[in-house]
Amino acid sequence: MDLDYEKITETTIELPDLSNLTEVKECDKDLGVIIGKAILGLLKKKGITQQELANSSFVSTSMMSKIVLGKTKPSIDTLYLIAEHLEVSLDYLCGRTYVIAYNKKTPDNSR
Repeated sequence: MDLDYEKITETTIELPDLSNLTEVKECDKDLGVIIGKAILGLLKKKGITQQELANSSFVSTSMMSKIVLGKTKPSIDTLYLIAEHLEVSLDYLCGRTYVIAYNKKTPDNSR
């Protein structure tokens, strides 16, 4: 799939601070837990329900609940859809960065 870089704009939004994840218990350093905490914080911040996110990610509500609770890790396809819906990078969801620089495709070249 070729990206038309001329139609990508950078959107920066204020999101929950995940920097405290480095201070959590050792058992919480599991990637699934980090992803779940990031998703939960974003759901609260953006006023989105787990049901809405599950629908847009093509997973069941019970699967989304397991992801948010850190009981299971989403597939890369599901994680990508979650990131798209929440308008964050995959790195943000995985706790690799606390800075959001989300590139959103637009139908025209306007910024």
